[in-house]
Amino acid sequence: LVSRDELVLFFDGSKSDDATGLVGCRLSDGLVKTFGVWQKPPTWPDDTPWRVPREQVDGVVDREFAEYRPVAFFADPGSGFDESD
Repeated sequence: LVSRDELVLFFDGSKSDDATGLVGCRLSDGLVKTFGVWQKPPTWPDDTPWRVPREQVDGVVDREFAEYRPVAFFADPGSGFDESD
């Protein structure tokens, strides 16, 4: 990918104990790139809650919107769309 490429971005969100991801597909040739995947580390203690680092995820989404030209953004926020905490 190069700066200002036209992309479609796809986001699958989660809040905890699941994975969150952001991928993009370049319109000109269908190239797919993973911009970020956030999931509980395999060595994370079972008795300790794990949360997706929302600020980090937001930062990556913002960065890709600034770097490329997204023509669409499809999102499945799942249970991750919860601003109550």
